[in-house]
Amino acid sequence: MKKIRVRKSYQNKEFLNSAIARPVRLLAELLDPQQKLSREGIKDTVVFFGSARIKDKQTCERNLKKLLSLQKKSNGDVRDLKKLIRDAKIDIQMSKYYEEAVELS
Repeated sequence: MKKIRVRKSYQNKEFLNSAIARPVRLLAELLDPQQKLSREGIKDTVVFFGSARIKDKQTCERNLKKLLSLQKKSNGDVRDLKKLIRDAKIDIQMSKYYEEAVELS
């Protein structure tokens, strides 16, 4: 009888990189950092999730100012520009959340 050598699943890169092993990879992504933090004596963490779309207030105000300037200089159909201006005003309102996140962090 021929002896078959069986490789441990955790040493099988083909298996670990397969779609079926995704839960194993996710668990590793959770446990590895947890172990590293624990070794450093870090017991609790806070994670902030944000959006790259929300900008700081100064950037939003500069953008609005440029758009308003373009609107004054334009002499034609400005429907697209009006939408951009409306969006820029919303961006200014949303920037308060950016500022609050910066302050909290």
